[in-house]
Amino acid sequence: MGADMTEDLRQQIPSSLSDIIRRRRDEFEVGLASAEELAAVDGLIDADAAVAATLDDWRAVVLRDLTEDRYLLLVYGENSETGKLRRTSGVRILDLDRMLVRTQDAVYALGKPANGNPPFEMIFDICAEFHRRGLGERYGVPQVWE
Repeated sequence: MGADMTEDLRQQIPSSLSDIIRRRRDEFEVGLASAEELAAVDGLIDADAAVAATLDDWRAVVLRDLTEDRYLLLVYGENSETGKLRRTSGVRILDLDRMLVRTQDAVYALGKPANGNPPFEMIFDICAEFHRRGLGERYGVPQVWE
């Protein structure tokens, strides 16, 4: 593979959450959840709730629709049993005292939070999700294959 082609491929692959949206950035953005966004879902979850999985190296990620001042909060993490990346559905309650998160579908335990840049698998999953929802082309999200 030539150096020019390698550089072209590097430019097409998002290197961060903020690099996923490439068009209409005044309408939509992706990033880590802010303190205010986390506080908006703060609450108590029953410690006896059945846990679907434990997520290690987790990140709270927000897909923000800036035109309607709304957002979708998701948690990405590594399933402690399988070692595979897992994305929750929309977060309804986040209980950081008990390290639990309740989504539309399940309760997850949170292990250690992540540090550093998100893994490419997470960035690719977000790109794929935009295309699954029919929003990828509108926002210039790179096409990825799962």
